[in-house]
Amino acid sequence: MTHLPESSAVIGISRSRRWIAVVGILLIGIVAINVLTVSYGSMASNVETDIQKLENRNAILESSKITALSMPRVRSAAVASGMAVPDPTDIRYLNFSDGDIAAAAERLAADGG
Repeated sequence: MTHLPESSAVIGISRSRRWIAVVGILLIGIVAINVLTVSYGSMASNVETDIQKLENRNAILESSKITALSMPRVRSAAVASGMAVPDPTDIRYLNFSDGDIAAAAERLAADGG
């Protein structure tokens, strides 16, 4: 230990029982850091497992949604409800202005709606 500063504090600590306490406290600190590192690694592993479970569940739900909204199923449900599929040339889009909305509100109010 010739490289340590030769101060009275270092010499006093190295020749007494305080040195044992200092080394013990440092070892306890190192062990605590290692325990925290392992616990954080464990938590990260649990989070990764949860992410994988959620991704699998999401894939199952997405598949169920696609099956539920598949065109043949929707089309057969629409036909069973009495709906008809219009010809593509019969489809037109409407544009509304603010006056149209006000007029519709007045008609609804007049009808008691």
